[in-house]
Amino acid sequence: MTDIREQFRNINISNIKYLHSELIPECTNSSDYNIFINGYISNLKQSFAEANLEMIDQLLVQLAATPVSGRRKCIKAFEQAQPALFKRLYGDLLTYFYSTKETAERVRQLADSGPREASPHFDPSLLDAVIANQSGKRRL
Repeated sequence: MTDIREQFRNINISNIKYLHSELIPECTNSSDYNIFINGYISNLKQSFAEANLEMIDQLLVQLAATPVSGRRKCIKAFEQAQPALFKRLYGDLLTYFYSTKETAERVRQLADSGPREASPHFDPSLLDAVIANQSGKRRL
């Protein structure tokens, strides 16, 4: 039997892209994806037990053979069958994806472009007075 770690080392990146594109839509379209995917796969190889790697590999092969319309159902079945493994796999993906510079910048731009909600704890006229008088400025 082929060592599962050796088999997983040669994983087809497009297979794991099927999983990632379902869990975080559009994540595989970012330029940072190709940078973080190698670290992500390396982390999987080093931190997961052989039995878990084999289950992940089976999921990826199944996803590659499944039409786009059936992939969510396939992932849901895996999540129900292996909740702890799925949680860890998904958690690692979130950590790797949201730690990329491109994603952080996209999140910042999205937050900055969103509507600002009025707050009962904030009075803009007080801020305007502080700015006008420079009362928050440190004096030496």
